Amino acid sequence: MDSKNNFHRLCVWLFYGLVFFLPFEIDFEIQNFYNLWITPLILLAILLFFLFLLEVFLSKKMPKIPYLSLVIIYGLGISVSYLKGFQFTSAIQILWVIFRLAWLPIILYIVALKFLNQNSSLMALKILSISASISSLFAVIQTISGGEIFGGFITNQRYLGLFQKIPEWIVSGRMGNLYLMPQAIYRGHGGFHSSNLFGAFLSLTMCISWFLWRSSKRNRWFWLLMLILQGLGIIVTFSRSAWAAILSALWLAIVLEVIYLSKSNLDVKIVTLMFLSIILGISILTLISISEELRSRFISLLNPLNVPEFVWRLEVWEQAIGEIIKHPLFGTGTYDVVVLPDRSGNLISYGAHNLFVGLAYQNGLISLMIFVYILWHGFFYRSWYLLRRCVNLEGRYFGIGIYTAGVAFVVSGIGSSLMAYENISFFFWILIGMVVRSNFYNCQFVKLKQSISQPEGGRINA
Repeated sequence: MDSKNNFHRLCVWLFYGLVFFLPFEIDFEIQNFYNLWITPLILLAILLFFLFLLEVFLSKKMPKIPYLSLVIIYGLGISVSYLKGFQFTSAIQILWVIFRLAWLPIILYIVALKFLNQNSSLMALKILSISASISSLFAVIQTISGGEIFGGFITNQRYLGLFQKIPEWIVSGRMGNLYLMPQAIYRGHGGFHSSNLFGAFLSLTMCISWFLWRSSKRNRWFWLLMLILQGLGIIVTFSRSAWAAILSALWLAIVLEVIYLSKSNLDVKIVTLMFLSIILGISILTLISISEELRSRFISLLNPLNVPEFVWRLEVWEQAIGEIIKHPLFGTGTYDVVVLPDRSGNLISYGAHNLFVGLAYQNGLISLMIFVYILWHGFFYRSWYLLRRCVNLEGRYFGIGIYTAGVAFVVSGIGSSLMAYENISFFFWILIGMVVRSNFYNCQFVKLKQSISQPEGGRINA
């Protein structure tokens, strides 16, 4: 029994390490082995996968996995699309790319279901919140220093930097795209390679930090500090889609808390909701009054058709949809929709810049339909169930946190192909695993309470 507990504890701690690295894109290339890319996330995910297989082999029992048939079809569809689109040089590369891009995120969903209970899921989210705050602090320092500090050593490049020299062409290309032009303001990107993607990631973690702050009985000021740090991080990304996502999510969180968790009568709820909405509005006006750049960029959210980047995205979406019509089932298998030179003259590939269009373009409509169903049923339906039916207050706050994170995920996905990026894809599937596991425990507890209160006649006592 002790060895089994130690084994389970090891798996949980490895999972804690994995979620700590989620806000950081640190990877390096093994040049002497088929030029494969390795990251701490991948190493920990593979190790957890083998430990999961060992657990299943020793116990001779496969755990119950909701959506198993759907995620298998999803993984197979993505595998077929990559076989179509990638130019492979060896069988090893084929296996590695398909395993890493198609199956590893799904494996993390299964591993989260297997090894995380409610307490360990909560601890994992706390570690993630702290890690995201550290990465946000890096982003603030990057912007204040104009990219001179933490701007391009480990956090900005697709190289670890400790093991290999960073090529000059990567430095010039990456750094050139991180300035807000024409103001020449350095956009913070934390531990990510992209400011927009980092902003999208923070829009999700801020919903988690909001849940930790509102549900915590102790250390509430600490979680409020984590929320504020991530808020500063998302501001300095200057990502409009991330701003829209977190404002939508936080306002929705306030509405859901006042309506469903407040014990006041309807009149008091309406007054409270109006007051908190006014406070949120005043806070936004105060923030955007700090600088002209913040104000003009925020106001442009109200009229996106006058934003050149948004108009450009419309053209990319139109081009991507044309390719989806030609390759409806399994997509093109490639990320690139257009390839254009950056400010330094280097050719940079651009994806579909939309969560749903990007998934259909790269992996096809079959994968898109499965993804939409799991997003709706696994993310929104199950988190709503926790909000309305969970037996404890912390679980109901958890439901709000996950539900609003789903809203932030969809809104920020308007401008970025989020599932094409490993850290965000891992985060999505881990959250699905957590909410499914929490939902399962809550349903079991409700059934147990009903069976205790149910007499022999079969009717439940009022």
